[in-house]
Amino acid sequence: MENTNLESIDSEKTINYLKFYGSGGDLFGIFIVNLLLSIVTLGIYSFWGTVKITKYIYENTELLENRFDYHGTGMERFVGFLKAILLFAVGFGIFIGLSWILSQFLSVDIVNIILGILVYVAILSFLPIIIIGKERYRLSRSSYRNIRFQFTGKTLELSKIFLTHGLLSLITLGFYAPWFICKLNEYFAQNSYYGNQNFQFAGNPNDLLKIYLKGFFFTLISFGFYYFWWQASLVRFYWNNMSFQGNSFNANRFTGDKLFGTFMIAYFLTVFTIGIGLPWATVFLLRLNIDNIAIVGTPDITSIKGSFDAGASAFSDGLSDAADAIGTVFGG
Repeated sequence: MENTNLESIDSEKTINYLKFYGSGGDLFGIFIVNLLLSIVTLGIYSFWGTVKITKYIYENTELLENRFDYHGTGMERFVGFLKAILLFAVGFGIFIGLSWILSQFLSVDIVNIILGILVYVAILSFLPIIIIGKERYRLSRSSYRNIRFQFTGKTLELSKIFLTHGLLSLITLGFYAPWFICKLNEYFAQNSYYGNQNFQFAGNPNDLLKIYLKGFFFTLISFGFYYFWWQASLVRFYWNNMSFQGNSFNANRFTGDKLFGTFMIAYFLTVFTIGIGLPWATVFLLRLNIDNIAIVGTPDITSIKGSFDAGASAFSDGLSDAADAIGTVFGG
């Protein structure tokens, strides 16, 4: 159903595919230990468990005969979570106090409208902060050949993108979304560094719009079946427009057929084993998303100087975890 040949790739350049070496058995062992210790510690160990799984995935991902590594710790994530809970508690206290003060002078309906607007503004204000913080922490704790990644994006810059391009996407009922998405991809790529050198994204919004229109139409008339080919084309669009040191990435082997087949295997593995097969399903999905991505050419690693973002913290991850926890408690 798809044309995924490699004719457009420079034949003189080597195509270096990433490779995932993890196994379902190993991941199952990690899952079981994490589950038991999380139960015993009333969920506290889950922060360490998440780090263990992330580190396992990194250490089993290889490019050019070198493995990646992850340096985050469970303690960092746990402390970030506690700080976030404290912030939410303070915010909730302010919300309750403000609600009581306003109710002394205004009607309930007006108070609800004012508080609703304030909550919406607060979410819009914090969202870029959380996104930037999570990306800074994730990349600062990731390394390849003992050289760290880092993210240098600023909250104000991301807020401007959300306010302008995001608003245009809303006003045009989603038709401007491809331009918004490409702008975000460009922003995150240019601010993502391996050592002292950044990545680049050069996707054309017009091409992305065609993918969305085609995907939506064929998914509709195929009663959802084409959805997997639509998503695969989005993955290829993203990676085929990414580059590093002039070396482009390529995801032409990531096809809808593979995505559909892998998803079905992962689904039945998980459902018919009552969750026991989840680690094997996870490995299948990881291999799909890693083994089919390549970089065309060989980056000059020797020219890269290492650096470390000392200011990155797990606080934003903690905010996300805390929001999930609060949503689970109050939302059921």
